[in-house]
Amino acid sequence: MIGSKEELVLWLMQQPEGKTYELKEHKEKRSLNANAYFWVLVGKIAKATHSTNQTIHNALLRDYGQIDIQDGVAQWVVLPESYKLTESDYLLATPNKVKMQSKKGEVQGIVYIRLRGSHTYNTEEMSRLIDGTVMEAKELGIETLTPFQLEEMKQKWGSQ
Repeated sequence: MIGSKEELVLWLMQQPEGKTYELKEHKEKRSLNANAYFWVLVGKIAKATHSTNQTIHNALLRDYGQIDIQDGVAQWVVLPESYKLTESDYLLATPNKVKMQSKKGEVQGIVYIRLRGSHTYNTEEMSRLIDGTVMEAKELGIETLTPFQLEEMKQKWGSQ
């Protein structure tokens, strides 16, 4: 149920005893148009830099994306120092190396913070990703929507 705190309290008071409910703040989902525009720019940046869409996508998520937080805790993993990130890795490296104990003895590892996929972003989060992507595209001389068009699109996303 989505509603004001008063509506939610009234609804909860009418529910049977012994049940547990989860409450979280409602955030508007981002528009599919936002995601489509993001992927258009990803493709143009990839072409201009002779890269792949996936490589550019992941780089933009690392620069402008959202950390995967569950139950108030950032999700992370420690990988061996020898691990090479691939195009399919949604990870953000932190600069700290740590010691890991393996069955073969102690080895060096790197802590990586997990990022959320852009498909999970709300309007505000997607707006930040689009703004960063537009800035990157402009630096490469790629034509983007005008500031007016971007602002109009953001208002349609409900971020204003």
